Amino acid sequence: SKFRFVHDKVHQAVYEMMPEKQRRERHIAFGLFLSSQALNNGNDDMLFIAVSQINRGGPGAVSNPLQKTMIASLNMNVGTKAVSLSDFASALDYFKHGILFLNQNHWENQYALSNELYGAAAEAACEINDPQLVMTFSDQLLSNSKSLEDRLNAMYIVVKSFRRAMLFQESKKFASNMLELLGEELPRPMGDSQLISDIRTMHGVISELSDDSFLNLKRAHDKKQIFIV
Repeated sequence: SKFRFVHDKVHQAVYEMMPEKQRRERHIAFGLFLSSQALNNGNDDMLFIAVSQINRGGPGAVSNPLQKTMIASLNMNVGTKAVSLSDFASALDYFKHGILFLNQNHWENQYALSNELYGAAAEAACEINDPQLVMTFSDQLLSNSKSLEDRLNAMYIVVKSFRRAMLFQESKKFASNMLELLGEELPRPMGDSQLISDIRTMHGVISELSDDSFLNLKRAHDKKQIFIV
């Protein structure tokens, strides 16, 4: 015959008697099992629980680099789901855990995933209005970006964060740096006579367009121009 304790206090006592390493390994094993079930059944609620269990185990309880990468991706997945629910604080927590599970030299060997996690973490920090944390993640993005687009994306998040925090001078400075990076001249002062003339000309052109013509204007695809706008 087999006996099992059913009272929560007994379970808790047994859990606390386990060595720390064993506890962490249990969380990882349980979380991985749950996550596979959740993914197979399309159960998002279970997936949130599963990844939270894995994160309680922590990266120190995982030695397999491929498994670490998978867990980092799971955190990216669940964090994105949290964003869709407007739960930015939880999303940030998942993204931060995902970063912790990245392997050594991840900017070289896992660039796409690293860029996604740090970018998503910076965006979530922006949403909860924490510009200092935005800078922490954006600094990593700016230091390790491999393309102009990735660098501009990081700078844009910083500008947006400063504006939300009403740090307008800092926002203006970063926006100016973005324009310089794109090889564009800095905006002219509002009192500039030529600028006023250009605005009037553009207003005249737009005012003559019908609603249908305006809505059917050719969509911009040049990423550089879109960033400038």
